[in-house]
Amino acid sequence: MIRHFFKLAWNRRRANGFILAELLLCFLTLGAVLTIACFFLHNWRQPLGFEYRNVWRLDLSGGNRFEDSDDGQKAQGWARVDQILRLLRSRDEIESVSPLYFNVPFGASSMLTANLVGGTQRRVLDNRVGPEAREVLGLRLVAGRWLEPGDEALAFRPVVLTRNYARALYGDGDPIGKTLVVRNEDGKIDKEEERRVVGVVEAWRQYGELSHAPLAQFSLPAWGPPHLPPGNFVLKIRPGVSPAFEEDLVRAVRRIAPDWTVSVSSLARHRDRLLRDRLLPLLIMATVAGFLILMVGLGLTGVLWQSITRRTQEIGLRRALGATPGQIRWQILGELLALAALAAGAGSLIILQAPLLGIFDEVPLQVYLFALTLAALSLSLLVVGCGLYPSWLATRIRPAHALQYE
Repeated sequence: MIRHFFKLAWNRRRANGFILAELLLCFLTLGAVLTIACFFLHNWRQPLGFEYRNVWRLDLSGGNRFEDSDDGQKAQGWARVDQILRLLRSRDEIESVSPLYFNVPFGASSMLTANLVGGTQRRVLDNRVGPEAREVLGLRLVAGRWLEPGDEALAFRPVVLTRNYARALYGDGDPIGKTLVVRNEDGKIDKEEERRVVGVVEAWRQYGELSHAPLAQFSLPAWGPPHLPPGNFVLKIRPGVSPAFEEDLVRAVRRIAPDWTVSVSSLARHRDRLLRDRLLPLLIMATVAGFLILMVGLGLTGVLWQSITRRTQEIGLRRALGATPGQIRWQILGELLALAALAAGAGSLIILQAPLLGIFDEVPLQVYLFALTLAALSLSLLVVGCGLYPSWLATRIRPAHALQYE
């Protein structure tokens, strides 16, 4: 029976060409939108890696003004940073505080390094944090230990990796105690100080729940002159603290550094803003896709209506030969489903070129397959819905209509 439907669709290929083109365009649109939606859903189910509730960010824009300054100006900046740090630790509203260079959760700026992983040059988030960062951000340690005070005096630099970075480098083996080898694109080893893995954390998805999990590492920053002072601090705030404390904290910090730009904001606020920025394009695409599918549906219904009118002799003759109304209806819908299957097959071949060519490496293949399956089911429901009324009209054709043409 299925082979018969495809044969009917092929025999009417000229009449079905326009319908097939509409269905292919509809499937490509559905496939693109559903792939993005499924990718977001896949990422949402993965661990975030840190805690953002009751965590604030203190941004000291003045801390980044010393790149071209002399040692005296850097020393003055460090003196202010030390005063600010003592102030933060003295406030009862703050449970713990840690410096954080650049890679602020839900922030746009990032500090990256690169390493040759599995034969491919991969970007790695290089997080420079204090020992208190695990407590502030609720980082989940899955192996080894976290960075500790006094690690600066070791003969090597202790490094904590995310689980996906450790697995990419060492497979299923135990990474604790192993040397972190950094290679450039030519495969040559970076000759900087020795780095040794001391711990592994669950994840570090700086760009939020909708993003994929990037490779990341954590190490202690170089503290004090002549190095640059940190420009950001993350604060663990006690539950129930009044929002008015935010303004009070800003005023206190500005008294120490009146010429610096100081701002305080919660990570939850940054998260909400990032979610809106990520979901808005998807919402726009879904709206455009909805209107396109509506237009395709209306056009498909009209084309089928006209096709039924032209096939009065064929359908009436089948009725005269004993075909039941159900068989006529199934013939019309079966041809539509055969066209939908052809459109879904061609559209899938087009969309699957993305993972085959490595265009979007962060999107897993199973996400594409699941999205294409949903798109095929949605297209099938669309053609069945559009074909219900025209197929009902076909069942109303009486056998006498076929005989009057003979």
